[in-house]
Amino acid sequence: MKSTTKKTLTTSLALAFVVLVVVLTTPYETYASNRPNTPAGMRARRESNTSIRLWWSQVPRAHGYTVYRFNPQRNNFVRIATKNGRTRSFHIDQNRRTDRTYRYRVRAFRVVDGRTFRSEPTHTVTARAFTRNSRIVNARGINAPSSITLGIRQQRQVRATPIPARFSQVRNRRVINDRLFYRITNTNRATVSRTGQVTGRREGRTTLVIRTHNGYTRRVTVNVRNFAKPSSFNYTNVPEDIERIIRANKADFTAVASHFLHHPNSGRGGVFFEQNPDSSFRLVIDGSLRLGSIEPTVRRLLGNVPYHLTITIQGDSIGFEMNYTAPNGARVVNQLWFDRTVTWDDEEASENGQERLARHWFFSWGMHAAPPQPGP
Repeated sequence: MKSTTKKTLTTSLALAFVVLVVVLTTPYETYASNRPNTPAGMRARRESNTSIRLWWSQVPRAHGYTVYRFNPQRNNFVRIATKNGRTRSFHIDQNRRTDRTYRYRVRAFRVVDGRTFRSEPTHTVTARAFTRNSRIVNARGINAPSSITLGIRQQRQVRATPIPARFSQVRNRRVINDRLFYRITNTNRATVSRTGQVTGRREGRTTLVIRTHNGYTRRVTVNVRNFAKPSSFNYTNVPEDIERIIRANKADFTAVASHFLHHPNSGRGGVFFEQNPDSSFRLVIDGSLRLGSIEPTVRRLLGNVPYHLTITIQGDSIGFEMNYTAPNGARVVNQLWFDRTVTWDDEEASENGQERLARHWFFSWGMHAAPPQPGP
């Protein structure tokens, strides 16, 4: 009897828990499934001396849109119009004061079983109605490059400026607000600061979207290159034996450089093979360097290069130094360097005994130390 009662109580508690979960989650799921998307492409421009036109992209499944204008007295956005119908994606705000700036937002809505579900508001746009003699006007576009190219971890400031509307005939007219808003569509490839400084993260292509105060946009293609992994090298004036070594082990050279480019916090120092008394070799790591997953590649590269090879990491620079002693006793040093911040000029580099192999790769050859002097 007690066993049956206990089993019945357990079943009742479990059922009550399931009912509670359903009650708590169903309203949220219903709201989320019926809520329309936020309208995209919100823009504003002058319609006349006393009116402003707003328009945005249509939202699938929306039953209409609500337009809001900022009210300074209430310090809040107040509804000024309701546009019934999915395709009615525009509004003209009339009887506005000339040369006064107004702020707007829009939300899509959907009605299900008598209940209204609203989207998140669009970004805020500012605009004004103005005349041909107005000095402050809306933007009509953006001056910016169509594309930029940068390396991983490299930074580049995008030069962009808003373009004033043409209607005003004032020569030195300017836009309401020259601040631009920046957004990267794929932040795994690159990031952008509030001031338009782009930083490369991963090799590939993404898009930078720049927006004016009134919603006009410009799309800039961002190409992120892995300069530690060039498609080809130029071996002009490179010693033949060193050229053969680089060609045979190019994949490992570039893999090591790419690893430390992607892992800037791996410390600094050098790594090389040192011979033990029993003629075996051991890996020596000098400094705070941490090899991590690249260690097998480093060991293979050190073993394949017939000269003494030291791999050095110094901040944003990655160097491969091959050296040996020539028959005349001179120490010959050949260096292959990757440097994220290098800005050497080709001609200057050549004069200093350096040859450009690819962008951000430099090869230094023939750096001879003086041979030892013969004894008395």
